[in-house]
Amino acid sequence: MIKPRMMLPCLLLAACAHQGPAAPGVTAPLGSNGAYNLTYEAIACWIGPVWGDALGEPVEQRKLNAENRCLGAVRRVWTNDDKGHVERLRALEVTAVAELLARVDELGKGTLSDKERRDLVSLVREVAGAQRDNLWARRAADRIRIDESRQKPHTRITDDERAALDPLLKAASLRALYELDAGRYTADAHTLAILSAMDRLNVAGGLPRHVEIYAAEPVFTLLFHVPTLELESNPAIEIPPHVWIDYLVKAAANAGHPVPSIAAQTADRDLIGWAGMLDGISDQLAENSAQLSDHLKPVAAGTIRRLQAEAIADRNRFADLQARRSNERADLSGLKERGMANCPSAVPGASTRAVPLPDGVEVVVTASEPAQITEIRDRARRQATVSNHPAGLRPHTGIGSDTGEIGYCPVVLIDADVRAENVPTGARITVRPKDKANIAAVQKLTEERIDALHRTGP
Repeated sequence: MIKPRMMLPCLLLAACAHQGPAAPGVTAPLGSNGAYNLTYEAIACWIGPVWGDALGEPVEQRKLNAENRCLGAVRRVWTNDDKGHVERLRALEVTAVAELLARVDELGKGTLSDKERRDLVSLVREVAGAQRDNLWARRAADRIRIDESRQKPHTRITDDERAALDPLLKAASLRALYELDAGRYTADAHTLAILSAMDRLNVAGGLPRHVEIYAAEPVFTLLFHVPTLELESNPAIEIPPHVWIDYLVKAAANAGHPVPSIAAQTADRDLIGWAGMLDGISDQLAENSAQLSDHLKPVAAGTIRRLQAEAIADRNRFADLQARRSNERADLSGLKERGMANCPSAVPGASTRAVPLPDGVEVVVTASEPAQITEIRDRARRQATVSNHPAGLRPHTGIGSDTGEIGYCPVVLIDADVRAENVPTGARITVRPKDKANIAAVQKLTEERIDALHRTGP
């Protein structure tokens, strides 16, 4: 899940409010060409205070300076600073954008070549399209959040949510900007598309988990070529909790920053996956930096610094978690009499992850070889069968005669309802403690046993 603590810094969010009169003389120097000046004043207006944030402007001045940039663009197009023009421009009203494009084209005549003038107009047009789609996506997300606050918590897509999904899924304008060939402004187009994509990720943040994965998908597909998710279209079907983490980890790997095997727990994969994704965005911004126009270079540089700082902070959180766990290991006991022969996670070649549920935990065990997969599934069924073990047997014999309160297997059978089902490359064992007071303890013990198994083996 895109958690509030992980939301991209305000530097990256075009959703920040644009308010207030401006302090003059704070923006970056403009070039001598009117078409060029108007282009970047308009883009800076749409992006908002993030532009000044990237330039290192004092916090208290960013909103003021953002308004100043909007006023500058309005004066170049309509020759006055009428508030109505400012609002039309900021709202990306179709007629206002058309008049802006005509003015860029007019100012470029006689000072730019025909090709460069067309390229500049194309850049403004595509940025406006991407920003307009983001604006509609943000409004759709706000509607979903309002509806969510009025309903009981749920984990399936409702009809109202499904109706609001379309703006969140639209990415044609974003892709057009990302792939735009605009001559000397091609690198600018690519960079502005990345910033717009990051804004779209922020829009997804804070949505219900079963919705935000849809909202984030266009960005992961565009930036990291992560295959489109084949999610169940039936709104009655619940999306498993681990799907988001798996998707994030895949994005990090495709970005060139894979999650290491030591990050085995769900919280680890979340932190390091997110850090890898941020590093991947930094890499793409850095690739363009040498070709950027003078206006955009400092904005990209400031964004890269913030992304790198956020990624480092997440990796430091992961290191702190690892250190804390090393001091708080579970008191694992038992003799491993039969080499954990009933434990799916102990199958050679098996990979295990835990996914917390509101009422328990999922233990997902997978492998790559058919024989391993078969054995994992057999053991998973055995775990479900022996969860109601016969009374009177000696505890912890390795033959399923105990509650699982002691031992090493990640499937913790402590007075719980245990269900096993096949997944494409293994099995999913769902453990739901009958006493709700034990849910957190079972989740913690499951994670600790996965970690112990990773460190010591069966």
